[in-house]
Amino acid sequence: MLQLLLLCVGATPPLPSPPYVHPGIIVSKPMLDQIRADVQAKVQPTYAAYLSANVTRVAKTATYGLWLADPAYKPQCQPLLANGSGWVPFKEDAFAAYTHALLWYIEQDEKHALKAIELLDGWEKSLSAQNTTPFINVWGLQAGWGTAVWPRAAEIIRHAYGKWPEKNAAAFGKMMEEKLLPVVEQGSNSNGNLGLVMAEASFHIGIYNDNATTVNTALGLWRGIAPSYLYVSSDGASPKRPPLQPHMAGTGPVCDPSCTDKQMVDYWHGQKIFGTAEQDGICQESCRDLSHVELGYATLTNTAETAYHQGIDLYGENKERIIAGAEFHVTLYVNEPAAFQQKWPKWLCGGKCSGEHCHPANASTFEMVHHHFSDRLGIAMPNVTALLTGKMTPRPTSCWDHMCWETLTHGGSHKV
Repeated sequence: MLQLLLLCVGATPPLPSPPYVHPGIIVSKPMLDQIRADVQAKVQPTYAAYLSANVTRVAKTATYGLWLADPAYKPQCQPLLANGSGWVPFKEDAFAAYTHALLWYIEQDEKHALKAIELLDGWEKSLSAQNTTPFINVWGLQAGWGTAVWPRAAEIIRHAYGKWPEKNAAAFGKMMEEKLLPVVEQGSNSNGNLGLVMAEASFHIGIYNDNATTVNTALGLWRGIAPSYLYVSSDGASPKRPPLQPHMAGTGPVCDPSCTDKQMVDYWHGQKIFGTAEQDGICQESCRDLSHVELGYATLTNTAETAYHQGIDLYGENKERIIAGAEFHVTLYVNEPAAFQQKWPKWLCGGKCSGEHCHPANASTFEMVHHHFSDRLGIAMPNVTALLTGKMTPRPTSCWDHMCWETLTHGGSHKV
C-alpha cells in the first residue's frame, strides 16, 4: 500500500539502509557466477570479451599501453599532483585492479586476487599520505574517472575473495572517504558527463563503506543531473535545468537552475530545437560530439546499475529518457547497420556533428542499458540490438576513462 501511495503521488521510494548488498557495485554475486559459467561454457559474446580482458592493453597499438591482466603488472603508485602528474596512472591502475578482480572470480586463480590487493594496498598507502584538498573544483573529472572504478575492484576482493585483511579493506574505504570523496561529491556545473561521473564515484564510495549519508547525497546529485542531461518532449519547449553545482576550473559551458533560455542554448552546444517527439533522447552533449555522449551515458548507466543491485530503481525513474537516448544516438553511428542508421537530422546541430569526436569510440557504452531493459525486462531496443549484434563482431570491449569490460560483465543475454 505504501509503495502504491508513493507511486501515485510521484514521491521517491525510501532508500534502503546499510549494510548494502555486497558485492553490489556494477556486478552482484549472481552476475559474477553467471559470467563465470558463461566463460566456462564459451558462451558468446562473454567468452570473447573474457579473452580480450586477459590480453588487451589500455591502448590498441602494439607499442603503447598496459597489459592489465599480466600478473607481473607493476603498480604505478605515486602522488597526485596539481600539474596533472599521477592522474593517468591512478586511472590505469584502477583498470588493472578491476581486471584482476574479475579474472580472479572467473578463473579462481589466486594470482589475480593477490595482484588486485597489491594495487589496492599500494594506492591506499600512497593517497592516505597526501593532501588532496587542493584538487577540489580542479581535478574532479580525473578523480571521478579513477574513483568510479577503484571500488568495483575493492568490492569483489573484499566480499567475494575474502582473504584481503579486513583492516586493509577498511583502510582503503577510509582513504576513499577522506581523500577522494571531497574532490568528487559536489559535482560540476559544466557538461553533464562531469557531474555524472563524480556522482557515480561518490555513490560507489558510499556503497563500499556502507555510508548512507554519502549514498543519499550521491543519489540526489544523480537524480538532479540525469533528467537535465537527456531530453524528452514531455519536458516542454526547453530541457530541464541541471542542479546547483560548483564550477570546476577550466570547464564550460556552465549552467544551473537559474540559466536563461539563451544560456541553455549555449549549454546544449547550440541546440535550439526542442518540443516534439523527434527530439526524444537527445543529450546535452549531442552537439558537442558522440564520444562525450558515450562518456556521460556510460556513467549515468553505471550508477543506475549499481543502484539496481541495491534495490533502487533509477532505471525505472528515467526509463523513457534512457531508452530514447540510447535508441536515438546509435542510429547516428557509422557502424550501425544500414537499415537502422540515419543521417544527422537537420534539426540537430544544424544537420551535422561538428565536434572533435563525431564517431563512436566505444559502443560498449550501451551494453549495460541493453542488458537491463532488453535482457532483464524484455523491452525491445531494436536500434541498440542491431548495433551490438550487427557489424560489431566481436563486440568492442576495453577500458576507457570510467568504462571497463562492459561486454564481459553485461554482454550476456541472461536475466541476472
